[in-house]
Amino acid sequence: MDTLTRGKMDQPSLHDETLVERLVHIDRLSLLGEMASGFAHEVNQPLTAIATYARAASRMLASGSMDPQKLAGVLDAISEQALRAGDCIARMRALTPSAAARRSPVSCNVTIREICDLMAPEFKRAGTEIALDLAEPLPLVEADPLHIHQVLINLLRNALDAQKDWTEHRRVRISSAVGANGDVIVKIWNTGSKIAPQNADMMFHPFFSTKAQGTGLGLNISRSLLRAHGGDLHYSRDSEPGTTFSFSLPTR
Repeated sequence: MDTLTRGKMDQPSLHDETLVERLVHIDRLSLLGEMASGFAHEVNQPLTAIATYARAASRMLASGSMDPQKLAGVLDAISEQALRAGDCIARMRALTPSAAARRSPVSCNVTIREICDLMAPEFKRAGTEIALDLAEPLPLVEADPLHIHQVLINLLRNALDAQKDWTEHRRVRISSAVGANGDVIVKIWNTGSKIAPQNADMMFHPFFSTKAQGTGLGLNISRSLLRAHGGDLHYSRDSEPGTTFSFSLPTR
């Protein structure tokens, strides 16, 4: 974690490793809290299906004219929905540990798809379309998967928040590519207004936020995590309408 505290950062740095780790964990738990309603909805769907199938099985048994093949189909459906609920809970739990960073070969494309699946209920409720433009094949990066998850969730939640007052078609596009120096580049673009120049200069500083309930840590922590992996996080004011954030990670 020493990389987090080096003078390479262009904003106020945090010099206590333990404090940095705790802030990273707090930011992750804050994200999970904000996503709680989406998690609840995602888990509730298979649980409701299980209850419906169980009642159907009970009626079949009570009727006295049970068709074993139909009952087996109902029980298979219950098993499938239970596994689906378990998978939802496992994905939630995977984001909660506060253990030290553990790096492994990571596919950014796989990670992007996992986070999009995880956040699908939020995008649906917000009426926001999400489009993927992922380069294949893409080299693996050496990273802590949990930290890359956290960066992506932070950026995607910011993209959703940026479009809350947008009355036109809401859209988020995630692309991946190999940069000129061989790094993996991931870009997240969303419709909506561009960030005001005065805010663009401040948004990577700790505790600066334009949200009423924001902690002001998300972008600062995301950039620190990426720099600890030898990458970086940038905001670009390009000619395309909307907002674009991009981050880079060196390949293995």
